[in-house]
Amino acid sequence: MKKRLKAPLLSLFPHSAAAPRRSRWPVFFSALALLWCAWWYCREESQGLLLLAAGLAALAVARPRAFPGTARWVIWSGVLLTVACLAANVSRLVPPENALGDTRAVDRVVTVAFALGLTALFFRPTIDGVTLAAVGGLPMAMVVLSRGESLSGAAKGLEMLIVWGLVALLMAADLAQRLAQPRTAERLAPGARELGWRLVILAAIACLALGLRLPVEWAAKSVQKRLFGWVMYAEHVPRRRAGDLWLTRPTPADFGQRMRVVLLAGPEGLPAYLRERVFARYRDGRWTDAKPEIPLKESSSDPSGRKRNVYALTPVVPQTPAFVWRFEVMAPALLAGFCLPGNAVTLTCDGAPPLADTSGTVAAKEVMPDKYDLTVRPSRLIASAYPWPDGLSDPVYLEIPAPLAGAVSNWVSACAGLADATTLEAAILRIERHFATTFTYRLGLRMQAAPDPLVDFMSRKEGACTLFASAAALMFRSCGVPSRLIEGYGCSGWNPWLHRWVVRERDGHAWVEVWDRASGRWLVADPTPPDGQPAALNKPGKVRLAFDLLVAGWQRFLAYLRGTNFLQVIADVGETALLFLWDMAVSLPGAVVLAGFCAVWWLRRRASQRERTSAERLQFELVQAMGGLERRSVAAHLRRLSFESWNAWLRRIGPELPPARLDELRQWLESYQSLRYSVTLDEAAVRAWIARARSMK
Repeated sequence: MKKRLKAPLLSLFPHSAAAPRRSRWPVFFSALALLWCAWWYCREESQGLLLLAAGLAALAVARPRAFPGTARWVIWSGVLLTVACLAANVSRLVPPENALGDTRAVDRVVTVAFALGLTALFFRPTIDGVTLAAVGGLPMAMVVLSRGESLSGAAKGLEMLIVWGLVALLMAADLAQRLAQPRTAERLAPGARELGWRLVILAAIACLALGLRLPVEWAAKSVQKRLFGWVMYAEHVPRRRAGDLWLTRPTPADFGQRMRVVLLAGPEGLPAYLRERVFARYRDGRWTDAKPEIPLKESSSDPSGRKRNVYALTPVVPQTPAFVWRFEVMAPALLAGFCLPGNAVTLTCDGAPPLADTSGTVAAKEVMPDKYDLTVRPSRLIASAYPWPDGLSDPVYLEIPAPLAGAVSNWVSACAGLADATTLEAAILRIERHFATTFTYRLGLRMQAAPDPLVDFMSRKEGACTLFASAAALMFRSCGVPSRLIEGYGCSGWNPWLHRWVVRERDGHAWVEVWDRASGRWLVADPTPPDGQPAALNKPGKVRLAFDLLVAGWQRFLAYLRGTNFLQVIADVGETALLFLWDMAVSLPGAVVLAGFCAVWWLRRRASQRERTSAERLQFELVQAMGGLERRSVAAHLRRLSFESWNAWLRRIGPELPPARLDELRQWLESYQSLRYSVTLDEAAVRAWIARARSMK
């Protein structure tokens, strides 16, 4: 029996002359497509990724067998090749120091996609493998095409060559994969007529692509900008609140319901008034925004102890006790600059030095950072105004538009006791009382532009906080008190789950800073009625607080992604693990732990061996031998699936095998099943079957 079966059985193994070998052509063309993209991507810079890809591609093409298509092989191969590609491309993945916003996230995504394409080369060629090669190469080609003319490695007029070269190689890989399939070469081999139609269709597609190039490019760039903006960058570009303050634009009626979180602050102290922009000149219903243009200087003395990227907000840093507030920016699109309390001393942030003006407005030179720290000195709320410059140093703080001079005098006369106030604190209280008792806070109102929005507001006696602050600022100036309008946020909401003060969009507010000649300092005046101030808003419920926690967690995660070098993280983790293992190995406790693990492993192994009888061990060897015979007998794509029975497997692969080979395999399977599932195990017959099966190599 043994002699009769041995010769025909040789035809079952794929390395025999009759067995089909793995076709290398799909792998070859897929590798060429990936190397085509890598060559353009790596031009004029580091060639590490290209050299690594060339070596891996050559290895994948030269291998006679593909890797097993199990999940373990796929996952670990992908992980190892991804780490290798990241290491080879490290020069493009690590941004320069202090380059805020330059996280090289695109290059990291491109490298990971390229690694997945390389991984597909080592497995059995399928249509999915060609797709993965396309997915690995297309992002790299897109990066090359998007490079500006001044950048290293730019296409410089070779865009069509890059695109159509990649298309041709992918089409060749796809056609080679289809022709390499068993029993499909004859059906898929194109004749002259079919080949002509294919060329016509390809030419039509090329003409259509050229005709639609501009609109498709515009749409793709718009989508790309929006997607990258949502996840990485767009939220960091201040764009909505910048510009002049127009009093003719109504505050939205639903402004009090806008719960979007703008900032998280604290947790020490109560931030209260956070200055964002300062306005000093009023003309024709508009407060003019002064553009910050003076770079902040680094602080030589920082009470918080920080030494890096610390900027002085005041000409003289006081030596009084101070505490530090941490601000986390949740919605940079709603900010035109840094939100600062008037008693802030120093600013600590990443990136280029911020810009400031003389009135205390501080804005980011490039993009808003994810967070910044403020050193703050304790002070009373009425004195928490920015202390510089001197209120008498610039005549703009006393400037009243000529068309409004008479109207402003009438407003002062209508405010009981304002003209007779002996101190500035008394004048502030009388203006605040006047507006609180005779005016109404209301949103959504549009003031008439002629003769002036403030004239309409004072006659209607209702409006939003910007109107109250504007009228009060001009009334103070009419009394000879220098004043300036402040726009920012009022912070009074506490989230116990975040353990932070929460600044929401609805907390946007406007108030006035006035100069006290007697004390030589600026004081805060808030003429808005109490029901229109942020502190009067309804407190958010528990659902909203929980939602704030989720939003803050997501924003912090994105900030971590933007500022994290994953290669460095991997290196740090590996270094920490090696140092830990080394410290454990050379120490007495580590030796004891290692000996304990070895003892536990040895005892468990002995226990598992003792639990099996000799018959059970023999049955296990029989199952293993049949599995090895099956793997050697058929090609990779015909192997038994994990959920298939042996009979179902044989029925599935029967049409793919020659009749003689199928009969031989059926005989082996019948003899295996008769031994495996017999009532009593014939140990001698089983051992003989195992020896005969293992000898077939």
